[in-house]
Amino acid sequence: MFRSWYDVAEICMNGHVTNSSVNKNSQHCQDYCEKCGEKTIRECQDCSTPIRGKLHVEGGFGSTHYYAPSYCHKCGNPFPWTEATLKAAKELAQEVEEFSQEDIDIFTASLDDLIVDNPHTKVAAVKFKKILSKAQQPMKDAIYQLLIDTVSETARKIVWPDI
Repeated sequence: MFRSWYDVAEICMNGHVTNSSVNKNSQHCQDYCEKCGEKTIRECQDCSTPIRGKLHVEGGFGSTHYYAPSYCHKCGNPFPWTEATLKAAKELAQEVEEFSQEDIDIFTASLDDLIVDNPHTKVAAVKFKKILSKAQQPMKDAIYQLLIDTVSETARKIVWPDI
């Protein structure tokens, strides 16, 4: 049986990974992000559980690329970057001139299901894609740039299948 463990990750409040292996590379830790200047954190702001970093498996196996998690694995609460992305997407929806109030309501209600894989993710992604099709290309591009790293793989394949 192989033993496995996670390093602790350091991530800025905007979701930029500054160190995915704090345990092994503590000399690379930084108090603020070099990309955006935001404070970095290494633990959940709600329950103080360390943020899971890279996975290691005894014998050399493990993760090769690391993405900032959306939610804490211990308490289930969203990390600050997840909350900020959802808030920004909801604000951006208000600016799409082609959206009716009903479209905005459906768009914003779909967001929570787009960033996780659950039984409602596919339904939310289909609704989201349908409403997004009403927007002009510059707005579609802005929404894509905002959400592409946050949405689940299932949602990404439905909303942006060519990516």
